[in-house]
Amino acid sequence: MVFDPIYVFWVQSSKPGYNILLKKSADGGQTFGSQITVYKGKNSTFSGPRFWQDKSKSVCVIWTDGIPHFNPSYNILFKKWTKR
Repeated sequence: MVFDPIYVFWVQSSKPGYNILLKKSADGGQTFGSQITVYKGKNSTFSGPRFWQDKSKSVCVIWTDGIPHFNPSYNILFKKWTKR
């Protein structure tokens, strides 16, 4: 049986910031590969992340490092993975 990949993302607190992490399953979620660090945040605040799959089946994530309402010098960040 052929499965589309399943991606699991989560945010983990780390002092003084946060990490956005990812794991991928190629067998319908029965097993997952190694943990991938998407981003190591240095701020203690962030907004998002938001995840989606585009028409080409690439997986995308967007978030802000810092919260715009509290910190006017925040960054908007984006990453994209192609299906492998």
